[in-house]
Amino acid sequence: MNEELQTLNAELSTRVEELSRANSDVQNLLESTQIVTVFLDRSLCVKKFTPAAKELWKFCNSFPVEMAAAMIREQPPPDWWERGAPRAR
Repeated sequence: MNEELQTLNAELSTRVEELSRANSDVQNLLESTQIVTVFLDRSLCVKKFTPAAKELWKFCNSFPVEMAAAMIREQPPPDWWERGAPRAR
């Protein structure tokens, strides 16, 4: 019985290490991509967000709500890529 528990504990420890590594990899990816991402739970409460989302939130809070929402909703002009994407300050 004790031997079985030790084997099971070793397997679970290995699985926890694998999940921890995977979680760390995903976290590093999200932080380095500069893509605005907000994770919500089933109740639509914010669980996690990327640094880019935090910067967008600060930007939006510097304008009246209606103006910030309009800026986010607007489509970029068709030639935006040729003119160059906006640069971070």
